[in-house]
Amino acid sequence: KIELSDKRNTLLRGSSNAKPVLGKLVCSCSQVGAGNIEETIKGGVSNFTDLCKNTGAGLGCGSCKTEVKEILAKCKV
Repeated sequence: KIELSDKRNTLLRGSSNAKPVLGKLVCSCSQVGAGNIEETIKGGVSNFTDLCKNTGAGLGCGSCKTEVKEILAKCKV
């Protein structure tokens, strides 16, 4: 007996990510921004798989993986 319209954003976007989106939204499944990804890289994560696990980006539909890889390559330079 839950009104689904009240839960729409949680159902569509998830609720696991407590961090605010920093910068341009890259991953809509996990609500991860470019700034969140860059911050994680600056924190010492340089492996793509670890970056995805730490940020949550790329773990849903996967359509953002190319952009995550581009951000990783840009920050490594």
